[in-house]
Amino acid sequence: MSKYEVKVVRLKTGEDILCQYQEINNESYIRNGLVLVPMQNENNEPQIGFYPFAPYAKLKDNTLKIGKHNVLWDTDAQDDLAAKHRENFNTIVTPGSGIIVPDK
Repeated sequence: MSKYEVKVVRLKTGEDILCQYQEINNESYIRNGLVLVPMQNENNEPQIGFYPFAPYAKLKDNTLKIGKHNVLWDTDAQDDLAAKHRENFNTIVTPGSGIIVPDK
């Protein structure tokens, strides 16, 4: 993997992290990490909450380098989770794919 991609990463400590993830040699880089927290809404339906990953750390470029041996697995994030991640961290807002029709 040579560039950051939005992934779900499971750490040896048990956290599932939604982040921009990259591996270089034996190091893993987690950028803009959000801990995924299983929750229930007021109707007792399952949902996912987000909590900042390493909120007390002063991270350069909001990136944490960890040993690759601390990562159990990584996988592509589901489209809706990847969109939420982009919504939280992108500074550029991209329009939807709808057609723009001028008012008359």
